Amino acid sequence: MMQKSRRTAAQVAGSVDDSMDVGHHLELDDLEVDDIDALFKTIIIGDTGVGKSCLLARLISKEFSEDHNVTIGVEFGNFSMLFKEKLNVKLQIWDTAGQEAFRSITRTFYKGATAAIIVFDMTNADTFQNVRTWYKDLEENADEDIIVYVVANFADLEEHREVSTEEALELMRELGCHHYLETSALTGQNVVPMFETITKHLFLINEDKLDDFMQDDGDQDDVDSFA
Repeated sequence: MMQKSRRTAAQVAGSVDDSMDVGHHLELDDLEVDDIDALFKTIIIGDTGVGKSCLLARLISKEFSEDHNVTIGVEFGNFSMLFKEKLNVKLQIWDTAGQEAFRSITRTFYKGATAAIIVFDMTNADTFQNVRTWYKDLEENADEDIIVYVVANFADLEEHREVSTEEALELMRELGCHHYLETSALTGQNVVPMFETITKHLFLINEDKLDDFMQDDGDQDDVDSFA
């Protein structure tokens, strides 16, 4: 069972602002593997077609592609930030397949994840209802101290939305998730800020034990085995 007694992202952000340098984003070319002080595995889950891969592509390439293929298995990306002008923290982002046929495979990727992003399509109420199913999957397969963000994608289609902000916030609180965001892979709205907030959140709650999250050869082997 995942822990319910969590600080919200707003509380975390406030703590970050009050107590430390909030950090800044580093381009991947700025980093070597040996420069990483902590590596946090982050998984993106949700129904097929909600834009998980497009969010990752927007983050990595800073572009939107309408021709992105359906994910089969898992795809990867990285996002890094510098804290206190010396600590390099990297998210290793696993973009998982949303189809039911791959669900059993997807569940194997939950192990060792420190953060999960459950994405739904704000213009499709069915994908919102399925957030509960994805959260249950996390409860049954992820580590108990994983942090969970709920994200409504397709914010650029506000006129077609079927799920209100209030409904999404209510579900987030009901499940005990940390934070709710509305994003657009098309325009880039809140994409980088989402990953910045998650990185800050993970850094703050794990600052005194960063050595537990050092990258080792096993981490890279896990990635290579699915590449």
